Amino acid sequence: VFALLAAVTIMLLFYRRYKLTAAFFVFCILFAMLMHALPEVFPRMSQIGTDMDTRVEIWSRALKDILKHPLFGEGALAFTRFHLVINKMSIVHTHSIYLEPILSFGIVGTALIIIYLKRNLSPIWKMRKNRSDRDRFVLALGLLVSVALHGMVDATAFSVQTGILLLLALSMAGIQENPQPSLVNLSAYQLACLRQTGLRQIQPVIYKKSA
Repeated sequence: VFALLAAVTIMLLFYRRYKLTAAFFVFCILFAMLMHALPEVFPRMSQIGTDMDTRVEIWSRALKDILKHPLFGEGALAFTRFHLVINKMSIVHTHSIYLEPILSFGIVGTALIIIYLKRNLSPIWKMRKNRSDRDRFVLALGLLVSVALHGMVDATAFSVQTGILLLLALSMAGIQENPQPSLVNLSAYQLACLRQTGLRQIQPVIYKKSA
């Protein structure tokens, strides 16, 4: 919930909707008061302390295993193979998208992932300058911020559902119109029709067309 509210706030600020941001901030305060007043409606609130203690123990175990194989890691989904049980719960990942790749793929593998992310995030960041792409950029920004914040205490980006959604966000830079002309092959019939309309200077086999 915190990650979602923070992402929405950033999206509103990017649109410069300051009054709406202030109203949303008031809503967040009222929502927090409601969660505190009605703990039975939000049962996880009473478990925050226990959950954090569990995560600290998981992170400590993850850091110890990272130090054992820092360069290349323990292999994909390494935590699943450890069969770690805490409070009768089987722990299948590090509960951190920042520790998970280092544990699984080490410093070398994580560096390759960062290179991949940089190549995808750079064009997404450039989309903010194009008015026609601004909405897509804000949507991608909100989702990525939410994943980054949630990833501090969980590793949902490595699950199937959230992972696919994250990959779709990273591909948003390619979901846009391409105003550059492209070359397409035309049939003899199409060339004849174009010549009859007065386009005498057309090339014999190709014609420039906007995508």
